[in-house]
Amino acid sequence: MSVGGLVGAVAGGVIGFFVGGPVGVFYGASLGFALGMAIDPMTPDMPSAGAPDQGDQIMSGEVGTPIPDLAGTTKIAGHLLCYGGERAEPVYGEVSGGKGGDEPEPQITGYKYYMSWAVGIVAGEADTLYAIYKNDEVVWEGELDCPASGGEEIVTLDGMGSATFYFGTDDHALNSKVGALLDDPGLNTPYRNLCWCFLDDCYIGEYNRAPTMKFVVKKIPENAFSAKHEIQTYDCNPAHAMWFILHNLTGLPESWLHSSDFAAFASTLWGESRGLSVLFDRQQSALNYLESINSHIDNILRYGTDAKFHPKLIRDDYTVGDLPTIDEDVMLDEPTFDRKSWIDTINEMKVQYSEIIDVERQKPFGLIYGTGLNSLGQLGISGGGSKQIFIAAEIAHVFQAICCGNVFSLAIRSDDTLWATGGNSHGQFGNGTTDSTVVFIEVDSNSWIMVTAGTNNVMALKNDNTVWGTGHNDYGQLGLNDEVERHSFTQEVTYGSWKSIDCRNGMNALSINSAGKLFGTGSNDAGQLSQRPWYPGGVPYFTTFTQIKYNDGGSHPFPADESLWKFATCGESSSFGIKTNGTLWVSGANGSGQLGLGDTTVRRFFEQMGSSLWKSVSSASCTTVAIKEDDTLWGWGYNSYGQLGL
Repeated sequence: MSVGGLVGAVAGGVIGFFVGGPVGVFYGASLGFALGMAIDPMTPDMPSAGAPDQGDQIMSGEVGTPIPDLAGTTKIAGHLLCYGGERAEPVYGEVSGGKGGDEPEPQITGYKYYMSWAVGIVAGEADTLYAIYKNDEVVWEGELDCPASGGEEIVTLDGMGSATFYFGTDDHALNSKVGALLDDPGLNTPYRNLCWCFLDDCYIGEYNRAPTMKFVVKKIPENAFSAKHEIQTYDCNPAHAMWFILHNLTGLPESWLHSSDFAAFASTLWGESRGLSVLFDRQQSALNYLESINSHIDNILRYGTDAKFHPKLIRDDYTVGDLPTIDEDVMLDEPTFDRKSWIDTINEMKVQYSEIIDVERQKPFGLIYGTGLNSLGQLGISGGGSKQIFIAAEIAHVFQAICCGNVFSLAIRSDDTLWATGGNSHGQFGNGTTDSTVVFIEVDSNSWIMVTAGTNNVMALKNDNTVWGTGHNDYGQLGLNDEVERHSFTQEVTYGSWKSIDCRNGMNALSINSAGKLFGTGSNDAGQLSQRPWYPGGVPYFTTFTQIKYNDGGSHPFPADESLWKFATCGESSSFGIKTNGTLWVSGANGSGQLGLGDTTVRRFFEQMGSSLWKSVSSASCTTVAIKEDDTLWGWGYNSYGQLGL
C-alpha cells in the first residue's frame, strides 16, 4: 500500500463516520483509498511503461575506484568501464475495438531495453570463470578456464544475450564494438592484464536501468618457491597469498623473502588443507591483510638476522624446555614491580624482555650501517677515522643491496638507482668523474639489480640483463676488449644476456648468462678462468667474456657433467662455481689450500671439489668459506688469524 492510499483511507473513514455512522466508515474509507492511490500509486519511483527516458538510464561508475586484486575464488561486483548503444523495442498488446464490434487493435503497452557495456572485474590474469549473475539471478554458470592464447571467451547469458569474457592476459586484442561506444575511438584499449567483460547489446529489462553484474572468478597466484599454490580446487595456499602480498602488492624484492621457509610453509598448509580466498578490494595496509591471514592459519611472520622474512607456523613441533624463559637474568632492570594491576606488570615485563631479544630489529629496515676504516668516507659517514661499532650511514633512503671495494662502497636503492661513497680516483663510481665523496650520492639513475666491486673496479647488472663495468681495467677485467680504464659505466662487448656478475678480487670477473653458462674475463695467470693457453697472445689475461670450458681439449678431460651454473665468485687468483646440481667446482691458485682439494697444487682447469652439495661459497685472501645444502658452514685455506673459526 502506498502512503497516498493509506492517508486517503483514514481520512475517508473519519468523514464517513460523521456523515453516515458505522456504515459510512466503510464507504468513506473505500472512496478515500481509491483517490489516494490515484494521486500516489504503489510504485511511485518506477516509471510507467513508455518511451525510453534518456535522462535517467544506467548505473554510474565512481572515478578513481581501484580495480580489486584476488587470491582464491570469490564473487565480485564489477566496475563500470564504459557503456552505450542503448535501444528500446516496443511491446505490443491487444485492446478491444470501439463500438460496432471492431476487431481488436495492437497497442504499445511497454518497452524492452537493451544496451552494451564493459565491466572491469579484477586485476588479471584470472584462472577460471564459474558464474555470472544479473543482480542476484544466475544467467550463466560452468567452468571456463583461461585459454592458451588471446585470453577471451564468448558466453551466452540466459535471457540477456551474449558477452565476451576477458581473463586479463597480456595478449588481449581490441574489441571493435567497445570502440564504437566511445566518442573517440583512440580511447579504445585491449585492457591487458585486467579481467573484464563486454556485454554486447544485452537485454536489461522493462525499465531503462542497467543491472548490477557479478562474477564468480578464481585467480591463484603462482610463485616459484613452491608448486603447491592451490588447495581444494577453489582456495589459494596462504603461503602463496602472503608471498603475493609482500612481493607483488607491496613491492619487496624476492631476495628479502626466505624461499626455503616459504616452501616448507606452503607444504605444511597444503597437507592441512588450510586454504583461503582474499579479495584485495579496500585501500588498507598490507599489514592488515597479513595479520588476518596469520590469524586464520596460526602463523607469525618474523624478520631474521639474514635480512629475510620467515613464516613460522605455531604448531606442536617444539620442545617446551627449549623456549626462552623470562626471569631476572634477561631483565634490563631489577624485577621489582610496583604496578596498580597485573596487566600493567605483564606489559612491563614484555617491554623489557623485547628490548633485549629484539634489539637488532629496532634498527630501521633497509638503512645502511658500516664499521671499520672510514678514511675516505667509504662508510658514508663524514669525518673520516675508523668506527669500531656499526654506525648508520648519513642517508635516510632504503636500500636493497650493497658492496665494498678498496676505499669505496656502492649500493642499490629501493628504486633501483645506484649510489656510491668514498674514493673515486679510478672512476669506479661510473659517473664520468674521479671526484670522491664522504657521503652516499646518486651516481646512476638507471635500473640496477646487482652490483659487485673489486679493488678499484665495479661491475653491475641492469634490469634488462646487461652487464656494465667501470674503473680499473689493466687485466681486461671489464670485458671491453682492451685494457683502458673507464670512468663511466660501459657495456661489455659481447652484449650477452646475463643473470649474475662477480668481480670481487679486482683482477677477474665471472658471469652466468641467462642460459646458465659460465663465462670469465681478466687475469688467467693461475688458470682461474679454466682456459688454454694460460698466456693468450703473450699476456696472461683475457679481455672479453669467454665461456668456461668443461675440458682443455687435451690431456685433462672433465667428467661428463653438462649441468648449468647457478653461482660463481672470484677468489685470490682463483675461481669458484656451483652448478645447478649443487656440486662445487674450483680452479686457479691453491698455495694455502684455498681450493679445498686436500693439497696446495694449482689447478689450471675447473675441478670438482668432493661430492658434497653446496648453496654458496666465498673466498678472499686465500681463505674460503662455504655453506652446504644442509645449512652447515665450512672453511678451508689460510687461517693465521683464526678467520676460519676453528
